[in-house]
Amino acid sequence: MQGERDIVVRAARTAIQSGGLEEAAAALDTLRQLVADHGDTDGSLHLQIGLALVRLGRRDEAIESLGALLARPPAAHGEARLQARLALARIRIGMGDDSAAEAELRRAVEENPRSIDGHLQLLRFLGAHGRTDDARAAVTAALEESGVAALLAEIGLLRADSSPDCAVETLAAVTTVTASEGASTGDSRVATRLAEAREKQGESRAAAEIYATLARGPDVALHFHYHERAARLFRSAGDAATADAHLTQARSLVPRVLRSTAPPAAPATGRDCPLLPPQKFRGKRNEPSYVRYAAAEIANVHSVSLEEVNEATSRNARARFGLPA
Repeated sequence: MQGERDIVVRAARTAIQSGGLEEAAAALDTLRQLVADHGDTDGSLHLQIGLALVRLGRRDEAIESLGALLARPPAAHGEARLQARLALARIRIGMGDDSAAEAELRRAVEENPRSIDGHLQLLRFLGAHGRTDDARAAVTAALEESGVAALLAEIGLLRADSSPDCAVETLAAVTTVTASEGASTGDSRVATRLAEAREKQGESRAAAEIYATLARGPDVALHFHYHERAARLFRSAGDAATADAHLTQARSLVPRVLRSTAPPAAPATGRDCPLLPPQKFRGKRNEPSYVRYAAAEIANVHSVSLEEVNEATSRNARARFGLPA
Protein backbone atom coordinates (compact mmCIF):
# COMPACT_ATOMS: atom_id res chain seq x y z
CA MET A 1 0.00 0.00 0.00
CA GLN A 2 2.84 2.35 0.85
CA GLY A 3 4.43 1.68 -2.53
CA GLU A 4 1.20 2.53 -4.36
CA ARG A 5 0.82 5.69 -2.30
CA ASP A 6 4.36 6.77 -3.17
CA ILE A 7 3.71 6.24 -6.88
CA VAL A 8 0.54 8.34 -6.71
CA VAL A 9 2.32 11.10 -4.78
CA ARG A 10 5.20 11.19 -7.27
CA ALA A 11 2.74 11.40 -10.17
CA ALA A 12 0.90 14.23 -8.42
CA ARG A 13 4.17 16.07 -7.77
CA THR A 14 5.10 15.82 -11.45
CA ALA A 15 1.67 17.12 -12.50
CA ILE A 16 1.99 20.07 -10.12
CA GLN A 17 5.51 20.97 -11.23
CA SER A 18 5.35 20.32 -14.96
CA GLY A 19 1.74 19.88 -16.02
CA GLY A 20 -0.89 22.41 -16.95
CA LEU A 21 -3.49 23.88 -14.64
CA GLU A 22 -5.98 21.07 -15.25
CA GLU A 23 -3.37 18.48 -14.28
CA ALA A 24 -2.51 20.45 -11.14
CA ALA A 25 -6.19 20.66 -10.16
CA ALA A 26 -6.62 16.92 -10.66
CA ALA A 27 -3.50 16.27 -8.57
CA LEU A 28 -4.95 18.45 -5.80
CA ASP A 29 -8.15 16.38 -5.72
CA THR A 30 -6.13 13.15 -5.63
CA LEU A 31 -3.96 14.35 -2.75
CA ARG A 32 -6.93 15.49 -0.70
CA GLN A 33 -8.60 12.11 -1.21
CA LEU A 34 -5.43 10.35 -0.02
CA VAL A 35 -5.41 12.44 3.15
CA ALA A 36 -9.08 11.67 3.75
CA ASP A 37 -8.55 7.93 3.21
CA HIS A 38 -5.18 7.33 4.84
CA GLY A 39 -4.09 10.42 6.76
CA ASP A 40 -0.72 12.12 6.39
CA THR A 41 1.74 11.04 9.05
CA ASP A 42 4.87 12.55 7.49
CA GLY A 43 3.33 15.80 6.25
CA SER A 44 4.28 15.18 2.61
CA LEU A 45 0.68 15.18 1.37
CA HIS A 46 -0.14 18.50 3.00
CA LEU A 47 3.05 19.92 1.51
CA GLN A 48 2.05 18.85 -2.00
CA ILE A 49 -1.48 20.16 -1.44
CA GLY A 50 0.00 23.54 -0.54
CA LEU A 51 2.23 23.50 -3.63
CA ALA A 52 -0.74 22.58 -5.83
CA LEU A 53 -2.71 25.52 -4.45
CA VAL A 54 0.23 27.81 -5.19
CA ARG A 55 0.36 26.48 -8.75
CA LEU A 56 -3.35 27.19 -9.15
CA GLY A 57 -2.97 30.74 -7.86
CA ARG A 58 -4.99 30.08 -4.68
CA ARG A 59 -2.45 31.79 -2.46
CA ASP A 60 -4.50 32.26 0.71
CA GLU A 61 -5.52 28.60 0.78
CA ALA A 62 -1.89 27.61 0.19
CA ILE A 63 -0.73 29.71 3.15
CA GLU A 64 -3.38 28.08 5.33
CA SER A 65 -2.42 24.54 4.23
CA LEU A 66 1.32 25.07 4.68
CA GLY A 67 0.74 26.84 8.00
CA ALA A 68 -1.24 23.84 9.27
CA LEU A 69 1.72 21.60 8.46
CA LEU A 70 4.12 23.92 10.30
CA ALA A 71 1.81 23.93 13.32
CA ARG A 72 2.52 20.23 13.84
CA PRO A 73 5.34 19.03 16.13
CA PRO A 74 8.52 19.51 14.09
CA ALA A 75 10.36 16.27 14.89
CA ALA A 76 8.30 13.98 12.64
CA HIS A 77 8.11 16.26 9.59
CA GLY A 78 11.67 17.36 8.89
CA GLU A 79 11.85 17.51 5.09
CA ALA A 80 8.19 18.38 4.57
CA ARG A 81 8.51 21.13 7.18
CA LEU A 82 11.59 22.56 5.47
CA GLN A 83 9.93 22.58 2.06
CA ALA A 84 6.79 24.16 3.54
CA ARG A 85 8.88 27.02 4.96
CA LEU A 86 10.60 27.53 1.61
CA ALA A 87 7.25 27.49 -0.19
CA LEU A 88 5.86 30.07 2.22
CA ALA A 89 8.93 32.22 1.62
CA ARG A 90 8.28 32.11 -2.14
CA ILE A 91 4.65 33.08 -1.57
CA ARG A 92 5.70 36.03 0.61
CA ILE A 93 8.17 37.14 -2.05
CA GLY A 94 5.36 37.04 -4.61
CA MET A 95 3.25 39.18 -2.29
CA GLY A 96 6.06 41.71 -1.96
CA ASP A 97 6.54 40.95 1.74
CA ASP A 98 10.31 40.53 1.74
CA SER A 99 10.61 40.83 5.51
CA ALA A 100 8.28 37.88 6.11
CA ALA A 101 10.01 35.93 3.33
CA GLU A 102 13.42 36.41 4.90
CA ALA A 103 12.04 35.40 8.31
CA GLU A 104 10.74 32.12 6.83
CA LEU A 105 14.06 31.43 5.11
CA ARG A 106 16.07 32.07 8.26
CA ARG A 107 13.75 29.84 10.28
CA ALA A 108 14.19 27.13 7.64
CA VAL A 109 17.97 27.36 8.06
CA GLU A 110 17.69 27.48 11.86
CA GLU A 111 15.46 24.39 11.97
CA ASN A 112 17.47 22.49 9.34
CA PRO A 113 21.10 23.66 9.67
CA ARG A 114 22.42 20.69 7.67
CA SER A 115 20.08 21.21 4.74
CA ILE A 116 21.77 22.64 1.66
CA ASP A 117 18.38 23.64 0.23
CA GLY A 118 17.58 26.04 3.05
CA HIS A 119 20.99 27.71 2.86
CA LEU A 120 20.80 28.06 -0.91
CA GLN A 121 17.35 29.62 -0.88
CA LEU A 122 18.50 32.17 1.72
CA LEU A 123 21.63 32.93 -0.33
CA ARG A 124 19.58 33.44 -3.48
CA PHE A 125 17.20 35.75 -1.67
CA LEU A 126 20.00 37.89 -0.28
CA GLY A 127 21.83 37.97 -3.62
CA ALA A 128 18.66 38.94 -5.49
CA HIS A 129 18.22 41.91 -3.17
CA GLY A 130 21.78 43.12 -3.64
CA ARG A 131 22.78 42.27 -0.08
CA THR A 132 26.15 40.89 -1.08
CA ASP A 133 27.76 41.29 2.34
CA ASP A 134 24.88 39.46 4.05
CA ALA A 135 25.07 36.74 1.40
CA ARG A 136 28.80 36.33 1.96
CA ALA A 137 28.23 36.07 5.69
CA ALA A 138 25.57 33.43 5.05
CA VAL A 139 28.01 31.50 2.85
CA THR A 140 30.61 31.57 5.62
CA ALA A 141 28.07 30.36 8.18
CA ALA A 142 26.98 27.51 5.89
CA LEU A 143 30.43 26.28 4.86
CA GLU A 144 30.62 23.48 7.42
CA GLU A 145 27.18 22.16 6.50
CA SER A 146 26.94 22.75 2.74
CA GLY A 147 28.25 21.10 -0.41
CA VAL A 148 31.24 22.75 -2.08
CA ALA A 149 29.79 22.81 -5.59
CA ALA A 150 26.56 24.47 -4.49
CA LEU A 151 28.40 27.16 -2.56
CA LEU A 152 30.74 27.81 -5.47
CA ALA A 153 27.67 28.23 -7.66
CA GLU A 154 26.26 30.91 -5.40
CA ILE A 155 29.60 32.70 -5.25
CA GLY A 156 29.73 32.63 -9.04
CA LEU A 157 26.17 33.95 -9.27
CA LEU A 158 27.02 36.80 -6.89
CA ARG A 159 30.01 37.67 -9.06
CA ALA A 160 28.15 37.44 -12.37
CA ASP A 161 27.04 41.07 -12.60
CA SER A 162 30.09 42.78 -11.13
CA SER A 163 32.85 40.56 -12.52
CA PRO A 164 31.84 38.40 -15.51
CA ASP A 165 35.38 37.07 -15.98
CA CYS A 166 35.53 35.75 -12.40
CA ALA A 167 31.98 34.46 -12.69
CA VAL A 168 32.83 32.46 -15.82
CA GLU A 169 35.81 30.87 -14.09
CA THR A 170 33.81 29.96 -10.99
CA LEU A 171 30.62 28.81 -12.72
CA ALA A 172 32.54 26.78 -15.27
CA ALA A 173 34.28 25.03 -12.36
CA VAL A 174 30.88 24.27 -10.81
CA THR A 175 29.54 22.71 -14.00
CA THR A 176 32.65 20.55 -14.17
CA VAL A 177 32.17 19.39 -10.56
CA THR A 178 28.47 18.60 -11.02
CA ALA A 179 29.21 16.68 -14.21
CA SER A 180 31.80 14.60 -12.38
CA GLU A 181 29.20 13.81 -9.73
CA GLY A 182 26.83 12.41 -12.33
CA ALA A 183 24.50 15.39 -12.78
CA SER A 184 23.27 15.82 -16.36
CA THR A 185 23.25 19.61 -16.51
CA GLY A 186 23.65 20.58 -12.86
CA ASP A 187 21.72 23.59 -11.59
CA SER A 188 20.07 25.23 -14.62
CA ARG A 189 20.45 28.60 -12.87
CA VAL A 190 24.21 28.12 -12.85
CA ALA A 191 24.26 27.18 -16.53
CA THR A 192 22.02 30.12 -17.41
CA ARG A 193 24.21 32.63 -15.58
CA LEU A 194 27.29 31.07 -17.15
CA ALA A 195 25.71 31.62 -20.56
CA GLU A 196 24.90 35.23 -19.65
CA ALA A 197 28.48 35.82 -18.51
CA ARG A 198 29.83 34.26 -21.72
CA GLU A 199 27.58 36.59 -23.71
CA LYS A 200 28.89 39.62 -21.80
CA GLN A 201 32.38 38.53 -22.78
CA GLY A 202 31.30 38.54 -26.43
CA GLU A 203 31.38 34.74 -26.70
CA SER A 204 28.04 34.36 -28.48
CA ARG A 205 28.63 30.83 -29.74
CA ALA A 206 29.75 29.52 -26.34
CA ALA A 207 26.65 31.07 -24.73
CA ALA A 208 24.40 29.68 -27.48
CA GLU A 209 25.74 26.17 -27.00
CA ILE A 210 24.92 26.32 -23.27
CA TYR A 211 21.32 27.30 -24.04
CA ALA A 212 21.13 24.55 -26.67
CA THR A 213 22.19 22.04 -24.00
CA LEU A 214 19.61 23.40 -21.53
CA ALA A 215 16.93 23.05 -24.21
CA ARG A 216 17.59 19.30 -24.15
CA GLY A 217 17.52 19.16 -20.35
CA PRO A 218 14.83 18.43 -17.75
CA ASP A 219 13.40 21.98 -17.40
CA VAL A 220 10.69 21.40 -20.00
CA ALA A 221 8.76 24.52 -19.02
CA LEU A 222 11.77 26.66 -20.03
CA HIS A 223 12.64 24.95 -23.31
CA PHE A 224 10.90 27.67 -25.34
CA HIS A 225 13.06 30.39 -23.77
CA TYR A 226 16.26 28.35 -24.14
CA HIS A 227 15.59 27.72 -27.84
CA GLU A 228 14.79 31.41 -28.42
CA ARG A 229 18.00 32.55 -26.70
CA ALA A 230 20.07 29.94 -28.52
CA ALA A 231 18.61 31.14 -31.84
CA ARG A 232 19.45 34.77 -31.12
CA LEU A 233 23.03 33.98 -30.10
CA PHE A 234 23.73 31.52 -32.92
CA ARG A 235 22.53 34.18 -35.36
CA SER A 236 24.82 36.72 -33.69
CA ALA A 237 27.68 34.23 -34.09
CA GLY A 238 26.95 33.97 -37.82
CA ASP A 239 25.39 30.49 -37.75
CA ALA A 240 22.04 31.18 -39.40
CA ALA A 241 21.21 27.52 -40.09
CA THR A 242 21.50 26.49 -36.44
CA ALA A 243 19.64 29.64 -35.38
CA ASP A 244 16.74 28.76 -37.71
CA ALA A 245 16.63 25.21 -36.32
CA HIS A 246 16.24 26.56 -32.78
CA LEU A 247 13.59 29.04 -33.92
CA THR A 248 11.64 26.17 -35.44
CA GLN A 249 11.81 24.33 -32.10
CA ALA A 250 10.70 27.44 -30.22
CA ARG A 251 7.74 27.96 -32.54
CA SER A 252 6.62 24.37 -32.08
CA LEU A 253 6.46 24.95 -28.32
CA VAL A 254 4.28 28.08 -28.41
CA PRO A 255 0.92 26.23 -28.03
CA ARG A 256 2.27 24.25 -25.07
CA VAL A 257 3.56 27.43 -23.42
CA LEU A 258 0.15 29.04 -23.82
CA ARG A 259 -1.69 26.00 -22.45
CA SER A 260 0.53 25.93 -19.37
CA THR A 261 -0.20 29.55 -18.48
CA ALA A 262 -3.04 30.77 -16.32
CA PRO A 263 -6.39 31.47 -18.02
CA PRO A 264 -7.07 34.92 -19.52
CA ALA A 265 -7.69 36.46 -16.08
CA ALA A 266 -3.91 36.52 -15.60
CA PRO A 267 -1.90 37.43 -18.74
CA ALA A 268 -1.07 40.60 -20.58
CA THR A 269 -0.15 40.55 -24.27
CA GLY A 270 2.99 42.06 -25.72
CA ARG A 271 5.59 41.82 -28.49
CA ASP A 272 8.67 40.51 -26.72
CA CYS A 273 10.68 38.59 -29.33
CA PRO A 274 11.58 40.26 -32.67
CA LEU A 275 12.44 36.86 -34.18
CA LEU A 276 9.10 35.15 -33.44
CA PRO A 277 6.22 36.87 -35.24
CA PRO A 278 2.85 35.07 -35.55
CA GLN A 279 2.73 32.05 -37.87
CA LYS A 280 1.26 33.89 -40.84
CA PHE A 281 4.12 36.42 -40.74
CA ARG A 282 7.02 33.97 -40.45
CA GLY A 283 10.18 35.35 -42.04
CA LYS A 284 9.23 38.95 -41.25
CA ARG A 285 10.18 41.10 -38.27
CA ASN A 286 7.76 41.02 -35.38
CA GLU A 287 5.70 44.21 -35.01
CA PRO A 288 3.51 45.72 -32.23
CA SER A 289 0.51 45.51 -34.54
CA TYR A 290 0.73 41.71 -34.33
CA VAL A 291 -0.32 41.68 -30.68
CA ARG A 292 -3.90 41.04 -31.75
CA TYR A 293 -2.85 37.68 -33.21
CA ALA A 294 -1.32 36.68 -29.86
CA ALA A 295 -4.60 37.59 -28.15
CA ALA A 296 -6.53 35.50 -30.68
CA GLU A 297 -4.31 32.48 -29.98
CA ILE A 298 -4.83 32.88 -26.21
CA ALA A 299 -8.59 32.95 -26.80
CA ASN A 300 -8.38 29.84 -28.97
CA VAL A 301 -6.23 27.85 -26.52
CA HIS A 302 -8.44 28.68 -23.53
CA SER A 303 -11.76 28.43 -25.44
CA VAL A 304 -12.95 31.93 -24.58
CA SER A 305 -13.96 34.89 -26.72
CA LEU A 306 -11.46 37.42 -28.03
CA GLU A 307 -13.45 40.11 -26.23
CA GLU A 308 -12.85 38.36 -22.89
CA VAL A 309 -9.13 38.20 -23.56
CA ASN A 310 -9.02 41.87 -24.59
CA GLU A 311 -10.91 42.91 -21.46
CA ALA A 312 -8.70 40.81 -19.15
CA THR A 313 -5.37 41.85 -20.66
CA SER A 314 -6.38 45.52 -20.72
CA ARG A 315 -7.40 45.32 -17.07
CA ASN A 316 -4.12 43.64 -16.14
CA ALA A 317 -2.07 46.18 -18.07
CA ARG A 318 -3.85 49.05 -16.31
CA ALA A 319 -3.24 47.47 -12.91
CA ARG A 320 0.42 46.66 -13.60
CA PHE A 321 1.44 49.98 -15.15
CA GLY A 322 -0.94 52.32 -13.34
CA LEU A 323 -2.76 53.32 -16.53
CA PRO A 324 -6.06 55.23 -16.35
CA ALA A 325 -9.24 53.20 -16.71
